[in-house]
Amino acid sequence: MGRAAAVSFMKPIPPKLRQEMDSDPWYHRCAITGNFFAIEWHHVKVNGRQYSEKFCIIPLSKKIHDRAYERAVKERLEWIMVCRASPEEIKRHRLEQMAGYLTKKYGRYDQAARYKI
Repeated sequence: MGRAAAVSFMKPIPPKLRQEMDSDPWYHRCAITGNFFAIEWHHVKVNGRQYSEKFCIIPLSKKIHDRAYERAVKERLEWIMVCRASPEEIKRHRLEQMAGYLTKKYGRYDQAARYKI
């Protein structure tokens, strides 16, 4: 049996933020593989909540986005998110522990690199 289709309860990205992201070249390639094909923007939840903040939204290829629920992929996406967050965002969302753990485990995120999951 296949996995049941997920129902999306994600709030849409506000138009101003969407326009800002669309003008940023980083949002047009997969943050994991570096591919430029079939890019979808993924909200990484922060402490179980969805925020429409730029650091929480990660561009992914459809192939990776379809696997975002997998533990290994989810952890990599959280790592990218905390590496992109400012110190103020880390503090405001109480991500200090997560950021410390993930940067110790994976190091710093390099936008030019390609990662395997």
